Amino acid sequence: MKALIVDDKDENTYLLDMILRSAGFETLSARNGVEALERLAQQQVDLIISDVLMPRMDGFQFCRQVHQNPQWQRIPFVFYTGSYTEKEDMELARQLGATRYLVKPLDPDVLSATFRELVDPMAQPPPAAIPQVPDENTYLKSYNERLVHKLEEKVEELEKLSHRLQGTLDDKVKEIAERQSVEESLRLSEERYRSVISALAEGIILIDVKTMSVVACNDSAAQILATPRTRILDHSAELPIWHPSRPDGSALPEDEQPLLRCIRTGLPQNCDVLGLHRPDGTISWIAAHVRPCMADPQGRPECVVMSFTDITAQRATEDRVRDQANIIDLSHEAIVIWSFDGIVRYWNRGAERLYGWSAYEAIGKPGSQLFTRELALKETLEKASKAEDTWESEQHYVTKQGTPITVNARFTPVRDPQGAPQAILAFYFDITERKQLEEQFLRAQRLESLGILAGGVAHDLNNILSPILLALPIIRLRVTDAQSLHLLDTMEASANRGAQIVRQILTFSRGLRAEKAPVQTRHLLKEIAEISQETFPRAITIETDFPRSLWMVEADTTQLHQVLLNLCVNARDAMPDGGTLVLKADNVELDAPALPKTPDARPGRYVKWSIIDSGSGIPPELLAKLFTPFFSTKAPDKGTGLGLCTALSIVRQHSGFMQVESTVGKGTRFDVFLPALDSTEVDTPVLPPTLPRGNDELILVVDDEFAMRHICQDLLVAHNYRVITAESGQQALSLFRNQANEIALVVTDFLMPSMSGAELIRMIRSLRADIKVIAISGLTSEESVNRPPTGVIADAFLPKPFSAEQLLVFVHDVLADHTQA
Repeated sequence: MKALIVDDKDENTYLLDMILRSAGFETLSARNGVEALERLAQQQVDLIISDVLMPRMDGFQFCRQVHQNPQWQRIPFVFYTGSYTEKEDMELARQLGATRYLVKPLDPDVLSATFRELVDPMAQPPPAAIPQVPDENTYLKSYNERLVHKLEEKVEELEKLSHRLQGTLDDKVKEIAERQSVEESLRLSEERYRSVISALAEGIILIDVKTMSVVACNDSAAQILATPRTRILDHSAELPIWHPSRPDGSALPEDEQPLLRCIRTGLPQNCDVLGLHRPDGTISWIAAHVRPCMADPQGRPECVVMSFTDITAQRATEDRVRDQANIIDLSHEAIVIWSFDGIVRYWNRGAERLYGWSAYEAIGKPGSQLFTRELALKETLEKASKAEDTWESEQHYVTKQGTPITVNARFTPVRDPQGAPQAILAFYFDITERKQLEEQFLRAQRLESLGILAGGVAHDLNNILSPILLALPIIRLRVTDAQSLHLLDTMEASANRGAQIVRQILTFSRGLRAEKAPVQTRHLLKEIAEISQETFPRAITIETDFPRSLWMVEADTTQLHQVLLNLCVNARDAMPDGGTLVLKADNVELDAPALPKTPDARPGRYVKWSIIDSGSGIPPELLAKLFTPFFSTKAPDKGTGLGLCTALSIVRQHSGFMQVESTVGKGTRFDVFLPALDSTEVDTPVLPPTLPRGNDELILVVDDEFAMRHICQDLLVAHNYRVITAESGQQALSLFRNQANEIALVVTDFLMPSMSGAELIRMIRSLRADIKVIAISGLTSEESVNRPPTGVIADAFLPKPFSAEQLLVFVHDVLADHTQA
């Protein structure tokens, strides 16, 4: 334990040093408050014991300085004095933050026990809030009142001595002796008085009211006013040479000057900010306090004491700090100063804007009360304190409003003149939007990669599904029992469903046009309800309500299936603890007055779907962002932010529109409006009674998939065509050269290794310009087959997977055109 002794008397310092060392303390000493502040800046102490009356800076000023410094505020501060012993002195000490006020003399054992108790954490009650140090004006008022009171005590002491001298004298020797004693006492008292006055940092001027002259002033007054003492003593109390000014620099009228008002009224006067012009033209700014003293028998003051403190540097510092604070507050970045224990010491307007807490709310608070990631903050400050220059880090916080943000933080240690770190200066740059854009860019890249992968998968699936669809009609010719035919129907329906899904993948990845047809959406709703019933948690109840007379819509079934699935999955995710999901459908007719306030809404007949959940609901501020691409309230690994955006895009492609209503805590309702067809029935296409047959034409089938070549050959041969096959473009070109005049039609895959379908078509047409070609592919659209600058290179395009009927009809039609031509 280490204690600091502050006393200008060596004997007092020696006694305290002995007592403290016997109590187990190491000691430092200082002769006044100025030296003591220097000691504190160099070494950490656990206890401060200070006298009150000292030169240069007394104990009251020293105590105020200590408790204005956050590093020293919690050090126990003990006054041990024999001069300032009144209750008012003790009250001023308490206001300044003193822990104890002890009056000399005290028993050494009592002192030793008191000092040990003050530094013993087990003997202390829980730490109270640090007392609020009085503001400058309140402090100066109390301080000067105590100073003037001491002066009055001295004057009163002189008066008492003077009255005693006026008593009767028994004999001349005794009278002379007593007079000499009194004179010596007066001399000593005056010396003490002058020592006290000279030691004060405050300026003191004593005015004789009768002569209106300055009868005394101390060196501090001469220094503050930049005027020699002799010149001050040569002037009257009006002090015209100083031209008193208001804080704004304007002249102070005589009736407002505190010194003259006190002389005229006999009442104490205070002036917190008063400007006095120095001889060199500059202004000394002072805080002045004027008190009457030494009253005559009628109670009128004979003298007036003006005490004043130089606040010129303080005003300049305040102005400079205010200007710097204004400059810092103009910064858009958040600027925070942290103590090493995580307490906010400074918080600019940028920090207010970024985090939501005002400077009043944040300053003095630990980071753990503002941010939940207390451990991360402690680790950050520890790393920053060890950095030689600047340490940067990307960090995540939650604002006062609960909004998560990402910041780029730059930390710089603030060091004292000796290079020791004192605090951490932190700059925070909001990069939330940039990080979101980066995430969206990465998502877009992932989706692009997914699209490429989906295209490749779709191509392979089409090559797998095509032989199945082509083989089913051939098998039907060989199967007659009802059960087997039913199985074939199931296989065909499943293969067609798979083909639709593949087509949807291609639509998503390559932007292919949807294939629309009249659809009864009641079946779709029923199918989605069954899927939800089977796959959603049992805590979610599925309810349906749609009439049998639901109108028809023209739509792509797979895309509408996707819309319903996206909305139902979102509803499921909004009810993690269970709830109710309702699927409804209605026929509605909307006229202009009844149209919802949606830009896409138009008057007309609509089939209206309603997907209603009893989940958590959507906050109003998020509804406007709901259909924004990549916007999601789910965790990053739970959603892409494209579900609702895709659903809205599909509905708009079908000339419909969507509405959403939500109440937080009650649930959400999505309404989908799809234009209804005039007819409620689907016209069943009339298939030809028999499939087209050939006239023994020779057809060249080119495909790198063996199954496709084999099944196409069997199908065409079964319908009176002759077929030769090739597994590559080079083999097909060789066959065509040998039989160019006999081959009537070439059916070729468009995507093949080594030589593509496009290259093959150009090569064979260079050999025979009028040859007919059907291009087939599981990936490429008709537009890409016949896009410029290649021109129309195929007579027809048949996308995989295709049925036997489609292939036979295409072959028949292309050959028929050739025959007619």
